[in-house]
Amino acid sequence: MQPQARRTRLRDVAAERPAMVELLQELVRTPSVGGTRAESELQERLVRDFAASGLETDLWPVPLAELERAPDFSSKSGGAGIRPTC
Repeated sequence: MQPQARRTRLRDVAAERPAMVELLQELVRTPSVGGTRAESELQERLVRDFAASGLETDLWPVPLAELERAPDFSSKSGGAGIRPTC
């Protein structure tokens, strides 16, 4: 990468740093065990944010009943509940 392009990228990232830190704090604060509604809402927000940035995402429900029948299934995390997966 050319020095000027590198400086431009670093400047752009630095300008977004407060928003990135705020998002990370929100992600860490959100309860994510057992498929809370807050977790689902956060995933839906990320889908919207990614789409606004031109990224494609997939959002689908976890087929919990099917997964529970798998021989290597573990519910130690409290299970997937009804939360979608992004």
